[in-house]
Amino acid sequence: VNPVPPCADGIDNDGDGNIDFPSDLGCASAADTDEADVFPPPTITIDSKTNKIVFIHANDQVTIGWDTGGAPSCTLTSSTGQDTINPLPTATGSILSTPVNAQTVFTVTCGTLTNSITVEIISGPVET
Repeated sequence: VNPVPPCADGIDNDGDGNIDFPSDLGCASAADTDEADVFPPPTITIDSKTNKIVFIHANDQVTIGWDTGGAPSCTLTSSTGQDTINPLPTATGSILSTPVNAQTVFTVTCGTLTNSITVEIISGPVET
């Protein structure tokens, strides 16, 4: 007996609200045996930089950018609790932060995938 592949069985096997190929992004074809969606880790930028640490002066604002790679139900959080967006309204976008006056870690989370950038406060000149 040949069972019908999950990507052609008329059932939402992975619970993402999409049924079978081509609607379910986890299906490469109708013969695919796994509906699990595969998304890249999200990206996060501060002032268009992807460095893991960005240096600014106290009370400066930064532009926080994100790209979720199309993954659903993503959030932006910060270690200070400010500038939190849940869920992110678009797959790509950016916001201007509130003034940052202490070390802050900004994180984009999409399910089990995360990416973070730390903003450090310095008193001297800031590299551009």
